[in-house]
Amino acid sequence: MDGCRSCRKQHQPMPRIVVQLYTYQACRALAHLHASAVVHRDIKPQNLLVDASRGHLLKLCDFGSAARLSQGRPALVAYICSRYYRAPELIFGATNYSTAVDLWSMGCVLAEMLRGRPLFPGENGVDQLVEIVKVLGSPSRRQVLAMNPQYFSFAFPTVAACNWSTVFRKTVGPEFTTLLSEFLQYDPETRIKPLEACAHSCFDALRDERARCSDGQPLPPDLFNLTQRELRTCSASLHDRLVPAWHAARCPGSPPQPQAAG
Repeated sequence: MDGCRSCRKQHQPMPRIVVQLYTYQACRALAHLHASAVVHRDIKPQNLLVDASRGHLLKLCDFGSAARLSQGRPALVAYICSRYYRAPELIFGATNYSTAVDLWSMGCVLAEMLRGRPLFPGENGVDQLVEIVKVLGSPSRRQVLAMNPQYFSFAFPTVAACNWSTVFRKTVGPEFTTLLSEFLQYDPETRIKPLEACAHSCFDALRDERARCSDGQPLPPDLFNLTQRELRTCSASLHDRLVPAWHAARCPGSPPQPQAAG
């Protein structure tokens, strides 16, 4: 993502509306992928490309590490994803992970946009885990087993989680940190799903009909047009939370399909 690379160099966070816009679009891209059981496995700022001349339209790129999850598939590799954005279950050597690894990475990218620098800058795999524990605190035994059942005898020293106010500037509101907390869960199954993330109150500003980009451009026109793949995992109630009434009235479409089982 061009803007994120620039902010990383300058150690300056992005404008609020830009962070919301980029995160929302990245979650939409993940929702589309995950609905087809495809895991990207390398979500990072460099793989999120933005066209600033088109309302900061974001595209997910570089699918060289992507994999389709299916029954009977060969074991996945644990040594995958750029280190700063690597989910803890990968650090623990799990090979039966899910699309939730992308959601952890998304949380890391969100934090980087808010801070202007990476949240977990580990120098190697072990140091990466140390950086995570320093912020989130020690995982419980149940959380360790959720990440990798093979670590049933592994124990962590007790480390308390940091308050987000010590990690981010005072201008970063709770709407961002609550969403971030839902991405950065040790237990992969408890991480917020992509479309649920899009419905989070953090993005309510984007659902305002008068919303504009920080440079005055209108928002991307397809921001609330869900794809057929996204609709497979979107209940009617979630659809109502995602799509503002003014957009639904202006662009009537097919009703959402029932939420897929499982």
